[in-house]
Amino acid sequence: MAVLVNTSRTVGPDMSESDKVHYTVGVWPFHRSQTISDIESYADVIIGVTSGIVTVVKAVAKVVPSTADSNRWEVIADDDAALDQRVLGLLGQRLSPDFAWRPGQGWPVKLADTDTILEAHRAGPPEVTLGGYRLLVDADGTAHLHTPRGGDVHIHAGA
Repeated sequence: MAVLVNTSRTVGPDMSESDKVHYTVGVWPFHRSQTISDIESYADVIIGVTSGIVTVVKAVAKVVPSTADSNRWEVIADDDAALDQRVLGLLGQRLSPDFAWRPGQGWPVKLADTDTILEAHRAGPPEVTLGGYRLLVDADGTAHLHTPRGGDVHIHAGA
């Protein structure tokens, strides 16, 4: 099981790896009626996500209540040797839209099944085919539109 952490507000592109880890593996608030055992049941790995890109993947040794604030919990990272290589392969990839934060979603922590995350990424980038047109979105978010011979494309800017 995985703890996904949205670090878009704290992690910048020019930060060192140790700073990225510091802002990912740390102290987080409980959500509504969560307990430490709820978090522990998901905390095999912690995944930091910055602007939709996986920036940190760490194995979790344990989760403990914060000593400074009873409304928070803390992740203690494990040695990198404990990481599953499949999960480590997510590093640098765009997080699958199934797990990404939507505009207005302010809560920074999500709990998810690791195998489901891996399956979504194994399925490859999103692709839609309609009437001979094929739209493919790369892991980095770049869209490619393949048109049939003689096909037209009109682009309308969003609001």
